[in-house]
Amino acid sequence: MPRLVVFSDMDGTLLHAKTYEFEAALPAIDALKARGVPLVLVSSKTRAEIEHYRSILCNHDPFVVENGAAVFIPKGSFPFLVEGARELAEEYLVLELGTQRARILEALGRASCALGVKFLGFASMDDAEVAERTGLPLELARLARAREYDEPLVLDASMKKSFEQLRACLAKEGLRLTQGGRFAHALGPNDKGRAVLSLRSLFERLWPECSSVGLGDAQNDLPMLNAVDIPFVIPNPWVDQSALACVPRQRRALHIAPQGFTEAISDVLSEVS
Repeated sequence: MPRLVVFSDMDGTLLHAKTYEFEAALPAIDALKARGVPLVLVSSKTRAEIEHYRSILCNHDPFVVENGAAVFIPKGSFPFLVEGARELAEEYLVLELGTQRARILEALGRASCALGVKFLGFASMDDAEVAERTGLPLELARLARAREYDEPLVLDASMKKSFEQLRACLAKEGLRLTQGGRFAHALGPNDKGRAVLSLRSLFERLWPECSSVGLGDAQNDLPMLNAVDIPFVIPNPWVDQSALACVPRQRRALHIAPQGFTEAISDVLSEVS
């Protein structure tokens, strides 16, 4: 069977956008494991959050955190030197592509003063408020607040103009504003596509001519979907997916997550089995 690598967003793609349920995706995940296909989780979530789900899913593959800010590679994943990576304890090699959160918070503070607008982000919320706004259990809300490279900001339709002004302010400091499924994210020059390309090159070095599959549902998944051979858009009625219409060669699942995840994986595996 031709070698595959699957890069998947989490919220709204692997996990239900509102309930975070994922049981319907388990058959597809098991099918990937049975065929030796890596499942690389690529998310706006923190390392702590993704490690939580990797433990539940028995996933041991590399993963990408906070919108491409860092690539975590379990030691032993590749039988060669990963250039540019640093060691993190005994478990990971890390490729850092993003900006430290402290610098981002400082820039947000300056933008807030300049614009006369207070932007509500995770840094100003406690675990309980994050839980209320996300629908996460309190423990997972705590993991969601353990951010290292970006700052989620509450999306409010009435503040659309303010967010465009914030985007301009951040750009002057070499930072960006991107939109996920629930929040806007202030971050550095990183994106999911750059991180996926870094990992894709490593897998292609390991398995020449392997094909890459990408699954996503929101605007911040656009760079990832453009960086893979087979891009799959998972429907999400709670977000604006218009930005994804330009993805070339895209396929679309019929169902929302997690059923749409299984649908997409089944479709791809049926072509290569």
